[in-house]
Amino acid sequence: MSEEQTSELQQGTRSALRVKPTALIGFGIAIGYVPLFTILEKLMGVPYTELGKTSDSILRGIVIPLAIAAVVMAGLTTFLGWWRPVMREKPLGVKWMWAIPVIVGVLALAGVDYSQLGALSGTYIMWLAIGTLLVGFNEEIAYRGLALVAFRGAYKEVWVWLLTSLFFGLLHGANIILGQGVSDTIQQIAFAFVLGSIFYAVRRITGSLVVPMVFHALWDFGSFSHVGGLAATGTTSINLLVAIGRVPLLIALVVLFVVGARRMFTTPVAAAN
Repeated sequence: MSEEQTSELQQGTRSALRVKPTALIGFGIAIGYVPLFTILEKLMGVPYTELGKTSDSILRGIVIPLAIAAVVMAGLTTFLGWWRPVMREKPLGVKWMWAIPVIVGVLALAGVDYSQLGALSGTYIMWLAIGTLLVGFNEEIAYRGLALVAFRGAYKEVWVWLLTSLFFGLLHGANIILGQGVSDTIQQIAFAFVLGSIFYAVRRITGSLVVPMVFHALWDFGSFSHVGGLAATGTTSINLLVAIGRVPLLIALVVLFVVGARRMFTTPVAAAN
């Protein structure tokens, strides 16, 4: 353990953990989730370009492979004995920084194509809700959960943020293998790094991994609602106010993150009561 990382979280839970958090475990999880996700997706045989267009593509391309991955991630967390530090920590305690989860929640909810939901079948919406919840669970428990706890066993918090966000961004590079274009994938990697940083902040501010899990699921639900709506009706719609406000709110999130970074990176992580 580094001196900077000797905190209440590590002092209070290390003896209860079945396996000691190490950098090697962190790298193994952060890198290992990529082939797990990619292989399961490839086995389902749903082209990336068709994902989200039908309820069947949601079921076979998202729900089934990610349900299998969820069992693996839950089993790994249980084996390591890390459920408590993975899921909970003491909130950061900086009131003004609660603006970050509030803005993220607003953006996630505003991103849903509500005007097209009526054109989508109940089956589509059900599988999409389940599928995006699985996305939120798997990716958050892998990167803002297991990898984060592991890296905290070896590095300062600034490196914990950087590594978990970087690997989360690079995870999306696997979409090239699944059929996405190179240019779109590069943009997605960059955006995922930023979004991963914001989800890291949400975890630290709220003290719970459940909150970024839910926000992550809502974010993806909104994205796929546009894909499904376009496939069902041939059109998609974006609320003008949402379109105008989205970029300033994203900029505001980045600014708030930068301003609050010192507090997040220097405040010792403490175990939740």
